[in-house]
Amino acid sequence: MSIAERVCPFCTGSAGGGPFCQSCGKNLTSEPELQTREDWDKASGAGFANVVGQIKKEHVSAGLAVISAAYGFGMALGVRQAALGGYARLFDPPHGPGPAVSVIVIAVLALFLLAIRFFWVPRSLYAYSVVTKQDKIKKRFRRLMVCHFPIVVIHAILFFVVCQVFADLAVEHDALTNPGHLANLESELVLVYGILLTLNGVWLIAMTDHRDPMPGYFWGINNVVFVALGIVVWFGLPQMIHISHATLTVVALALLIANGAVDLRFTAPYYLLFDSEVVRGRTMDALGEVVVHGVVG
Repeated sequence: MSIAERVCPFCTGSAGGGPFCQSCGKNLTSEPELQTREDWDKASGAGFANVVGQIKKEHVSAGLAVISAAYGFGMALGVRQAALGGYARLFDPPHGPGPAVSVIVIAVLALFLLAIRFFWVPRSLYAYSVVTKQDKIKKRFRRLMVCHFPIVVIHAILFFVVCQVFADLAVEHDALTNPGHLANLESELVLVYGILLTLNGVWLIAMTDHRDPMPGYFWGINNVVFVALGIVVWFGLPQMIHISHATLTVVALALLIANGAVDLRFTAPYYLLFDSEVVRGRTMDALGEVVVHGVVG
């Protein structure tokens, strides 16, 4: 490695001589004059011997596989609860009035879209590991385990809770016989769903650079905007018109479906390809090479 090599300010790897970083693919044309490795070492206080740490894709994937498995298990439990509740209400309806079929159907659609999107939440940890700017590797992965991993676990817990509330709404005896309790469960369903979207939105906004080509920032803004719109509708609509609680729930859930539809309409390919060189505008030849650079320490 030449001491005169240029350093990419985004990944701290070797930038090469072209307009794009040869290590991470970032566009460097808008950056000021790049530092040499020697100047970078002096500025960072790191010795040349431990400056560049390189973690390959397989290393990151192996480390996050356990997290993904645990998260997926929690999500699967939630999907199971929702599926059982929806099936029981729609195909083997219990005795009693219970929730309106329209509430059940639109809630199933909302949860279905949510599950499609949120099964991929752990991959945001992978993206964070890959593209975080100018962080020391040790600091980056400490933050990942201390901060971001617990947030991912909370995602799984909240998803299970919203599915369980839906199952209770669909088949719980009190919901079938007590209109007041039914309204409470409808409110809880919308509330927990909204809390989950808010958590995800704020988390993605906080961990994603808005200039990054990946859609994490878009996902976060989309979630927060629709939650804000839902709050306005939930509390404002009954003040303007007479509306039943079931209808209000349907309107709120329709907004949540729209949130998922906007997400998938504009960013669906990224769920499978967000870490691909194709998506990042680079060539497939580089796929599988070094994806993380940083200062060791």
